[in-house]
Amino acid sequence: MPNKKPDADKPESSRQARGRPLSMEKRAAMLRAATVEFGTAGYASVSMDAIAARAQVSKRTLYNHFPSKELLFGALIEQLASRIGQTEKVKYRPEESLRTQLYDYALVSASHVRDAETLQLFRAILGEHLRSVERVEPALRRYWRTEYGFVAWIEAAVADGRLRVESPERAAHIFQSMIKGVGVWPVVFERKGETRKEVLQALQEAVDVFLSYYAT
Repeated sequence: MPNKKPDADKPESSRQARGRPLSMEKRAAMLRAATVEFGTAGYASVSMDAIAARAQVSKRTLYNHFPSKELLFGALIEQLASRIGQTEKVKYRPEESLRTQLYDYALVSASHVRDAETLQLFRAILGEHLRSVERVEPALRRYWRTEYGFVAWIEAAVADGRLRVESPERAAHIFQSMIKGVGVWPVVFERKGETRKEVLQALQEAVDVFLSYYAT
């Protein structure tokens, strides 16, 4: 009786369960390819054929995962939001100073674009947002409305009597605008000049400005 490999009779999905399933690897490759194609050519000019070729998968495989270009682009938005949401989880800590909590949050918020893959994804979605607001804005709105949980942090600080805020949502947007202005947009648009030390100082000043207006 011929020798058989231990897993020879098991389905492929079972054999791959010990590591990352092949379908997940292919999905990741397709998302990476889509990021490059959308970022380079824009949504209107990108073809599913080009994305499949770049990902080195068949067009059928691509459509099995993403039945349309619209759904594929939506998956990129979900991927970016997931990456930001996983690292920007902010929980109100009543025992810590507001300044410490806000500065920690500012550092995390500004760190996303330090990762090359996330930066490329960010630029691809931002570029399409500039070209077609109606395509991107509705999908992003539900994330921006809560600023990935920061609105809830402000609400908790208000309930604790440490902040005086009329609109937590507006206050969250204001703070995010300040920290993105000094820690995110310069990287996204490749603006040179500020050192790491200067960026950190600017983030600290943004925290101080926010607290000088909203702290009780």
